[in-house]
Amino acid sequence: MNEQEIVKDRILEAIRGGALRKLVLTGDRRKRKGGAEKTALEPVSVDAVIKYRIVHGQATGETTKIVVPDEVEAAVAEMLETPFRHLHLLTQATEMHVRISKKGRYLVSVGKGLRKERLEVRELEHEKERYANPRNSGDLLGELGMLSRSGKIKPTMFAKYRQINRFIELLCDMPAIARAREGQEMNIVDFGCGKAYLAFALFHYLHNLRGIRVNVVGVDRNARLISQCNVLRGKLRYDALAFQSSDVAAYEPHEKPDVVLSLHACDLATDEAIAKGINLEAAAIAAAPCCQHELHGIIEQEAMKPVLRHGILRERTADILTDAFRALVLRIAGYKADVIEFIDPEATSKNIMIRAQRAPSPAGTGYVKEFQALCAFWRVRPQIVDMLDQRHRKILEEH
Repeated sequence: MNEQEIVKDRILEAIRGGALRKLVLTGDRRKRKGGAEKTALEPVSVDAVIKYRIVHGQATGETTKIVVPDEVEAAVAEMLETPFRHLHLLTQATEMHVRISKKGRYLVSVGKGLRKERLEVRELEHEKERYANPRNSGDLLGELGMLSRSGKIKPTMFAKYRQINRFIELLCDMPAIARAREGQEMNIVDFGCGKAYLAFALFHYLHNLRGIRVNVVGVDRNARLISQCNVLRGKLRYDALAFQSSDVAAYEPHEKPDVVLSLHACDLATDEAIAKGINLEAAAIAAAPCCQHELHGIIEQEAMKPVLRHGILRERTADILTDAFRALVLRIAGYKADVIEFIDPEATSKNIMIRAQRAPSPAGTGYVKEFQALCAFWRVRPQIVDMLDQRHRKILEEH
């Protein structure tokens, strides 16, 4: 039995045993014009009957097909005949990754699944509608370059589409936004906005779909991107959406923000955004950190030497430590803060979100002691401390 047959048998075994979560084939070894960039197969429930959905994604759009259990094995065989480059099989208990070499060899690795043990089948006819989708936000998504000619989300943009909608969903769970009512006024600042997918989508959702009188300002140091955002804002006639070229630290808002956001701002820009939100006493702060370099080269601790000697483990330890410091600083500043995974790791490895809502009463000194103990253990002083105004910095230093 050759490698291709072994892989096929594993897939069919998962299907027959009801353990399949998802099968994804990506890439095109032959680089054919118009070849599928991604093909995914997953079980779905249609009228309480298990069937299988196959989605073929190309640059020009995507096509979807539903097959019954009797047809799925033939469909899998057809998928495996295509010149794909990578295969990912996810089951209840395992994950299998396959890479096809230039010589056509199957390079297979198998590991334990990282998901919930129980198989969750998508209820197709009741699939949750996205907050900003082609039906209610077609003009916006089209101008953002996310729609194909057929009016569907481009496969190349689907990860960004899911990411933005998930971000909006989690923001709308925060009391500062969840309790907003039609006609109410709200001020939001998005630091490190980049191309401003989030700023545009959030403004559209809150203002056009929920009727909230929202003012959104996107801030980024890249003047070229800001200029492009302002052109698009004019096309869409989003008068209460504005963009400004500025460093986070130098930005001074005209109105006190109710919500401060930062989606994948690089390195210390995330700390600057959090500190700026604290200094401005925003009611809510949400940040999804991107690259984090501050502590990578300076964390040292003899007891952790077996971890820190490995580059990838040092990097992950520094990332975790950085986000722990950020959450602690928010708690010390009087916020109820949590750190969550906001989207599937398959979509992006930068899938951590820090959410903070100003608490009705100030935090006790316990968090300050935790912060100081963590600094002492790792022999570091996070730069976010020096980004705080004197009043908040004093709380950290005097206990």
